[in-house]
Amino acid sequence: KISEEMLMRGFTTIRDVAGNTLGLKKSIDNGYATGPRILPSMAAISQTSGHSDYRQNQAQERLANGHEDSPMMKLGAMKVADGRSEVLKVVREQLFMGASQIKIMA
Repeated sequence: KISEEMLMRGFTTIRDVAGNTLGLKKSIDNGYATGPRILPSMAAISQTSGHSDYRQNQAQERLANGHEDSPMMKLGAMKVADGRSEVLKVVREQLFMGASQIKIMA
């Protein structure tokens, strides 16, 4: 409903910079929902202790790469990547999933 209201207010294209709007984008693109064209960036990418690192230092869960998980990471809104190879991997994952641009938070 909100996406349809945005379209009716004249917003024909929106850029989502760090969020999980891919499902809505696909619904609009396939005609299941009404709304503006969405250009998603998917997860914001940051280094350890950077702007998008929402992990708590007491977090217990560990990911395969050794990073602790956070609610924002579970939602797909944030990713932590350290060093060139990790950043390239995360960027490629986001583009593969449908991102049209990449949001970097230092």
